[in-house]
Amino acid sequence: MSVLLLAAYLATSRWLPATNPTVIPALAINRYDYIDPRWLLATMALFPALAMLWLLLLAPGTQSARLRWRISPLAVLIIAAVGLWFAAASTGLLTWLYARHSAPHVLALALVLALVSPSIWLAQAQRPLMLYAAIAAVAVISYNVDLFLFGRFVDRHMAPGVVDVDEQSVPWSTRFVAPTARIYFKWAAGPDYVRDVVVPTYDWYRVTLAFYSFFRSDRQSILFHRLGRPGEWLPYNCATVDPVRASDEQDKFFLTFLSKNYCVR
Repeated sequence: MSVLLLAAYLATSRWLPATNPTVIPALAINRYDYIDPRWLLATMALFPALAMLWLLLLAPGTQSARLRWRISPLAVLIIAAVGLWFAAASTGLLTWLYARHSAPHVLALALVLALVSPSIWLAQAQRPLMLYAAIAAVAVISYNVDLFLFGRFVDRHMAPGVVDVDEQSVPWSTRFVAPTARIYFKWAAGPDYVRDVVVPTYDWYRVTLAFYSFFRSDRQSILFHRLGRPGEWLPYNCATVDPVRASDEQDKFFLTFLSKNYCVR
């Protein structure tokens, strides 16, 4: 599988190069995220719940493979307790995005360890996997509470037509000023939790706000950011979002916006 994926990556890079000039810098910045050990460790430092989840996945394998260093049943309970705390206190949009970088490596290692003695692994896996599921469930709840609060915040700024949120008289949001607090207890990471924590987290990819607000408002309103910061890229070729392709007036409204703001000319 690794050989196949590597071959596909090399082939697409050679014969299907990027045609959008604005995406090339972003690809250059992030191209090694799946294999850079420093970045993989950084993702787990930023979101410690990930590290706890990965340890629980590996725990039964350390027993079935009879490794010298094993994760004991007591250690499993301690890891789960720490994981539950961070799942509730620091889960955000980027938790799931950053998990994809280290997850393939952890899953591959867990599989290798399990194959040493599958019967023993099955006997040892019940408690760690149930605790893994509990942490994931708490993280999902924490994530959805934030999504609910973000939706309410967006609703308060809705107005018919197109609205540049960065030009509003009331500031749209702030940047994080206490990253350590966000990691260990996000609920206290800013004076106004929604404005200072939720909005910067769920509005991280600024291009998505236009799509989110358009469909949330039943295609009546568009809240957006003007793009142009380093690393930001325009998602469309202008020919693909030509308003003549619209099937109704609401689609024409959105395609007109995209063709003026979010396409490469």
